[in-house]
Amino acid sequence: MLTLLGFIMMLILFWGQYLRPRLPRDIPFHLTLFRLFLLLFTCLVFILVLKQLIRPKPSKVFIYIYPYLYPYHQIIFQPLAALDLAIRDSLFIKSIIKWFAQHLSYITFMYSYQTLLLHFFLTFIPRILLLILFILDIFYFKKLELMYIYIWLGFIPLFIRYVKYILEQTLEDYILYLDPLYEGYVIPQNKEQQEEWNDLHQCDWEERKYSYYAKPIREFIFYKTTTYEEYKYAPVPTWAVIQKYYTSNEIHEKCLGDRNQMPKDMKEVVERDFYALIPLALNLEIFMTRYNYIIKEGNSVTDYDITFNIKRRYPLKDWNIGIYSIYLSCWIYILVISISTFTLSGNELIILTNFLDNLEPFTNVMLDHENKPN
Repeated sequence: MLTLLGFIMMLILFWGQYLRPRLPRDIPFHLTLFRLFLLLFTCLVFILVLKQLIRPKPSKVFIYIYPYLYPYHQIIFQPLAALDLAIRDSLFIKSIIKWFAQHLSYITFMYSYQTLLLHFFLTFIPRILLLILFILDIFYFKKLELMYIYIWLGFIPLFIRYVKYILEQTLEDYILYLDPLYEGYVIPQNKEQQEEWNDLHQCDWEERKYSYYAKPIREFIFYKTTTYEEYKYAPVPTWAVIQKYYTSNEIHEKCLGDRNQMPKDMKEVVERDFYALIPLALNLEIFMTRYNYIIKEGNSVTDYDITFNIKRRYPLKDWNIGIYSIYLSCWIYILVISISTFTLSGNELIILTNFLDNLEPFTNVMLDHENKPN
């Protein structure tokens, strides 16, 4: 937690003390080579985002240049990956996620429009407010001021996406931890299943372990969350979890080396991790599956509301396209009205000359020869 707090304080200090005072304010900008490059890069980013939204296919250009960008990608994202791991391994963050997962059952079965409304409020409202401030700055105040002050609004959607990422990674961590230790099975509820289970219960452990009811943890969670009835469930411990808590001598003394003969106190210890983590994993799986499905459907399809007998359309994709299109238009407008102020300083002219010389080593020599007086 201290790592995260220190990182946030460092970002605030860097933004307020160093970056914000040096950003251009008055519109049109007084363009230097560096500012022109930043404007072109910003416009290019929004164009690529819009292209991905309209036609979500990998760009051939990106596929071609990615091998050259990969080393720089690693330099940038390795520290972020280390910070992410430190955040997720924090006991404070783990306790918050555990509390949240325990209470997910209360919000998992919200109606689709309620989930979409919450998603819209947390993801789109901050971006729309920031866009309105950006438009006011450009076309009314002629100065980028409000956007620089309230730019933190743009981090709210990123924070929501990071929370979703943490929940997905936590679910995966639970599965990877439980998978070598247990298998799970659903206890049958109807008469036919109970009779079949009684027959299986009379056979030896190995046959029962690999029966229809016992499944690996990942398959068990998928099977359990795709059923709508409240089935009870139980674990099938492996030797790995027994040896985690007991020595060979203790195992022989308590159950004579037979997992099927474990006493009650030993069974409670061995099955403790299963009953502690499986409810959390089930809640996370149901929540993430339903949330992703609703958001995916809300991007394109029309939903039918039985209560009001009307059709609703949730055009989240259209909202994204509209927001990014307006941002792109505003930055292009700034670029167009600022291009007349573009000048090259002496240092920038040297940099540009050296860059062209590296691209075409003989260009400057030929130009000097042509310009040389006879």
